[in-house]
Amino acid sequence: MVLGRLVVVGGPSAASTNAATSEPSKVAGSTPICIDDISKDRTTVTRPFAGVFNATGSAAALLDPIAPSLDESSGLHPADIVPSVPVTNVGQYGFALNVATSPQSLEAAQAHLGQGIATAGPAHGWNGTGALTPINRFATMFSGAGIQNTDGTE
Repeated sequence: MVLGRLVVVGGPSAASTNAATSEPSKVAGSTPICIDDISKDRTTVTRPFAGVFNATGSAAALLDPIAPSLDESSGLHPADIVPSVPVTNVGQYGFALNVATSPQSLEAAQAHLGQGIATAGPAHGWNGTGALTPINRFATMFSGAGIQNTDGTE
């Protein structure tokens, strides 16, 4: 399923979920923002998708790190966070957030995660040699693993 439209409601936290989802334009003090795509040219990650990608990517990197990533074939990710070779879930997560390969639009979520995409394939993993932050620690932080009722991106 492709998410084609998302309504983000900014306003008082007291607004009920039902009012915000059924009639977002009538929530007191709110200004609904409709986001029709990741970006007009699909080349960069914008809010709120950066948090969605980080929460799901970090979970995939922890739960099934060596499985082939579906990002290349899904068409959901912008080109600047998809490597040119098939990668594993952990390889995709590292590529998207490592300072050497991550786009400027994700600067707030970047870290020094290592050398980069591993040379061995067919689905290339992640080479964390020289990392200041081990990728598993980074993924654990953003996934919220071990913390109830959170995904780590709050």
